[in-house]
Amino acid sequence: MANCKEMYRDAVVTFIDILGFREIVMTSEPDVVRRKLTAIKRFAVPRSVASEDEEEFEPITIQFSDSIVRVRPVDTETNQMYPIGIVFHELLDMVHAQGELVKEGVLLRGGIAYGQIHYDGSVLYGPALIKAYDLESKYAVHPRIVVEPELISELKSNQYLQSKHNSLEQELEYIEKLLRQNDDGIWFVDYIRAVASELDEIEMYPEFLEDHRNLIVNAASAHPGFSTVSAKYMWLAKYHNSCIEELSDEWYEHYSLEKSDLMITSDHIPVLQEIKP
Repeated sequence: MANCKEMYRDAVVTFIDILGFREIVMTSEPDVVRRKLTAIKRFAVPRSVASEDEEEFEPITIQFSDSIVRVRPVDTETNQMYPIGIVFHELLDMVHAQGELVKEGVLLRGGIAYGQIHYDGSVLYGPALIKAYDLESKYAVHPRIVVEPELISELKSNQYLQSKHNSLEQELEYIEKLLRQNDDGIWFVDYIRAVASELDEIEMYPEFLEDHRNLIVNAASAHPGFSTVSAKYMWLAKYHNSCIEELSDEWYEHYSLEKSDLMITSDHIPVLQEIKP
């Protein structure tokens, strides 16, 4: 009988929570709920669960209620022969998932970890799953997908987490473009900035930013006053505004926009107050 160590596999594991899922179910018509779930499955769950013989580059995915688990084993035959950079691709998938779900009014919170996990088609467990869940439930707090420091550390020394076509410096440079470090020191998927280069047409980026602003404003308006819920939208508004501030004057001129057209202020969310007038 195999012991626990032999049953475990090293993997990149992501745990995702669909924020406000209960409220969506309780307040929306069934067709609206179905549409949102279809969108979530399309962007966050790329394919059905694979058997060990079918493992390719896509992650193993499991969805239950308002949670999604994604597992990218390191030891697949495909990855051992042709490492594509599974950390980079998992981060990029999260950029796409968060970015595309903005139009559906859906926000995600999650954690990405590295470690040991076991999955046999019916049972899923292991230290990496616990770490990913803890990242989502204890450290993410806000609508963001956070990355554990150990994953970045492991990336630097594990060739099977990197693309065979890149040097380590190149790999880290590509990954850095997908991440942002918050004031609390935690790294998270920087989807607002990174999605700009992933759109079918770069001209769609201003529309994305408008949709993102409207999502935050509309969601916050449903939770007036200061609360743990409104605090999440305050954080998201600050993140949104920081990305708007980083855009150049030339960018605004190109799209005939003013910075104020995309910023979120206390006029939109009253609890979002500034000390200076």
